[in-house]
Amino acid sequence: MYVVRYPLPQGNAPGLLITVLRAVSQDLGYFIESEKGRQQLAIKRTVGEWILKYGYCLYPSEIKPEAHPEQGPVWEWEVEHIHEVMDRLGANYQKTGPGILRSVPDEDLKELKKIFDVTGGTERFRKIEEYSRKKADEMGLKFGDGDDNEYFMHIYTTNNNKHTSRE
Repeated sequence: MYVVRYPLPQGNAPGLLITVLRAVSQDLGYFIESEKGRQQLAIKRTVGEWILKYGYCLYPSEIKPEAHPEQGPVWEWEVEHIHEVMDRLGANYQKTGPGILRSVPDEDLKELKKIFDVTGGTERFRKIEEYSRKKADEMGLKFGDGDDNEYFMHIYTTNNNKHTSRE
């Protein structure tokens, strides 16, 4: 038996390759062709926009318990009592000064927005919205920013457990 031994790949970065492919997919609109790709709109509208609005990728006051029923009644209670919970944890939630989840100064948020503008992040966000709207129209789903956004709720809640299928 003949065994061919190939040298192990060296000096590459698979994560960077995936990042580049995802960026190309977003720029050209290919991401809307798969269930998991379409979910990039949800990530953009939550994590992406929270970064620009608050300076954090996860912001407790923006997480709605009804969107995460798997978290149960304890999470719902925590959200209702978020300031009390954060104070007990030693956070500086929505307050000025140092500390976890503190209020990020406006000048810092403006600088963060400028970084997004200069590096192409703002344009990429625009393209995600544009191509997502196109797909919503194709699917016959209402597209918008409010709670009545059928397309957003569809991509947020649909899971066909076929991560590689094209629809």
